[in-house]
Amino acid sequence: MGKSADERHAYALEVLNQDREVLGAPPLDHIPTDNELAQAQAQRDKAYQKQYRSWHARWNRFLDRVLGPAY
Repeated sequence: MGKSADERHAYALEVLNQDREVLGAPPLDHIPTDNELAQAQAQRDKAYQKQYRSWHARWNRFLDRVLGPAY
């Protein structure tokens, strides 16, 4: 006989979570804590600031001011 829908769902979740563990990602059924969310936001802010302060971003902003935005 076949497995029930709940058993198939649990098996699929287990397999996907094993694959995500290999990649270093959190499990699909993991609910992040406030601390984890704050850490992730801080990492995104840091990456944004790194890009914003890069020479090519500054150059593009300068060109936008001088020549107007390119559409």
